[in-house]
Amino acid sequence: MRVSVIAEPVLIITALAVSLFFVGTNIVIFGIVLGLLITGMAIVLWRAHGATISIPRSMLAASLTLFWLWLAVTLLWTPVSFVSTTMFWWLSALPLGFWLYTLQPVRIRAWPQLAMLALIAGYGLVLTGIFQRLAKGEMPQSAFLDINIQAAVLMFMALPAGGYMLRMGAAQRAEGQSVAGAGTRKSDRRRDARLAALLGFSFLLLVYGLMLTRSRGGILAFFVGTVALFVMTVRHVPKKWLAIYAGLVVLAFLLADISWGGALLGRMADTFQDIHRASSGRFVIWRESWRLLFEQSPLWGIGLGLYSLVWPPYRAPEDASGGYFVHNDYLQIWIESGLPGLLLLLAVLVSVAWMVWRTLHRNDLPRTVRIEIAGLSAGLLAIAAHSFVQYNFYVIPILLLSGLLLARLQELAVPPRGTAARAWRWRPNKHLSAAGYRLIVLALTLLPLGYFSSIGISAYQLSRGDMFAARHLFDEADQAFMTAQRFWPDSDAPLIARAGLYRVVLARGGKDVEQQKALFQRGETLLVQAERLNPLRPDIFALRAELYRQAPLLAGSGWDTKAAENYRHALTLNPRHYRTRLRYAQFLFDQDRKQEASNIVGDGARYR
Repeated sequence: MRVSVIAEPVLIITALAVSLFFVGTNIVIFGIVLGLLITGMAIVLWRAHGATISIPRSMLAASLTLFWLWLAVTLLWTPVSFVSTTMFWWLSALPLGFWLYTLQPVRIRAWPQLAMLALIAGYGLVLTGIFQRLAKGEMPQSAFLDINIQAAVLMFMALPAGGYMLRMGAAQRAEGQSVAGAGTRKSDRRRDARLAALLGFSFLLLVYGLMLTRSRGGILAFFVGTVALFVMTVRHVPKKWLAIYAGLVVLAFLLADISWGGALLGRMADTFQDIHRASSGRFVIWRESWRLLFEQSPLWGIGLGLYSLVWPPYRAPEDASGGYFVHNDYLQIWIESGLPGLLLLLAVLVSVAWMVWRTLHRNDLPRTVRIEIAGLSAGLLAIAAHSFVQYNFYVIPILLLSGLLLARLQELAVPPRGTAARAWRWRPNKHLSAAGYRLIVLALTLLPLGYFSSIGISAYQLSRGDMFAARHLFDEADQAFMTAQRFWPDSDAPLIARAGLYRVVLARGGKDVEQQKALFQRGETLLVQAERLNPLRPDIFALRAELYRQAPLLAGSGWDTKAAENYRHALTLNPRHYRTRLRYAQFLFDQDRKQEASNIVGDGARYR
């Protein structure tokens, strides 16, 4: 098999495996994942010049693409462009996964290989979770920061795996009812039995890993998907195989309950006894997020990725969450991308439901295809339901898997005979020369790859600068921060880091007056530039207040008023900026404003 034929599946699975280690801050891994997907798209388009590109004329393809385009349009008015641009590419994992599979020629699509490799990635997650729980006594969350994301990914993999297991059961019944050569039939049955056993073991392992997380939302969403799967397949799968499915689920639950010493059953019972208490933390977030939505921009949105920056002033004192997500993807998409973003996302869900309903009501649909569609749609339904209480839409592995499952669903829903009638067919060589076409593809590829490389280098240089600063190698640290700034000029992080470095150098002394003045002015200028790039970052104002407080003579007359104003503004942007709150209180105490200092500390004590 030619390398070009297997390149896309390898790139997709590699991107999926690497994305499991992306936790939202490691930009280098983020760039690698998106770079792999863009490279895969480039390979598909590169070799399409002499062939025909088939673009499906479906409601799903149209709504998903329009949603993607709308996310790009919102970049025009975001107040913090570098955050929103990064989030745009983050969310692009969904449409990229969809189109990377869809645009491949039918003869090259390798869904069984992709599914098997994805299962292997699932094995890795489960085995890591088992080791964490049983060997180390930790939460079984693998590389994720949130146990609920581990549950969501495993749930998303388990339901299609269960569907394929049921598909094998239906296929075996069909073979048993048909008449064919005995020798070939016997070998085929042995092969199918082994495959069914492998799928059954995979399903058991994935469900056990899910149950081991004790994620109530994930487990309940799994049962929602299971009910949907049974409803769609009960007339087409032998009852024995449905019983096997149910038995494996019960066995997985019991094994996980034993692993937790009986705590899983008690936790699930608590959910049903007091669902309000189990979800009270999310209710607090949703209540204040609705207020944020209607006070900010309910129509056009506040900008992709900006929820965590705009959220702190609205955050309730009793909220103990991380403060990064609404824990309801539909509400967060509305807040960040506006009402059109929400409506287009809902259009994607409606188009999937319509496509599945219409396809399953076809009389000529093979039983095995029907069951495969049921398994895939059950997984998508479960992840869509779970997203009402979680932030699955902001997890790259789930986005990528969603795109692939949507592409496979569309492939199954459109039979090969009807493909030509339900797709736009375009031959690039009729309109462009090979050199011109490939030059366009190369340019469209190098632009995002250059961006990912640039921000990755910036993140690496920023970490080097922090390392040098910790070792008091200030000149080397400044050079590293300057390099980081050059490679990501619209990011505020290098500017804040350099200003903080100059403040530390000023505090150490040893410089003459002119050098001190130059450092102070440079730091002040950097903070002005950072504020222009990101007016929502409280660190900028807190650092400026510290700079004024540390060098009052260089700050000039009224330094104390300017310092107090910046302290207050930082706390307005984020009342939980505790270090700033304590420093502001100390500043007031030093100025003999003891009651004000006490009030500042007391007000902060309200927050968890």
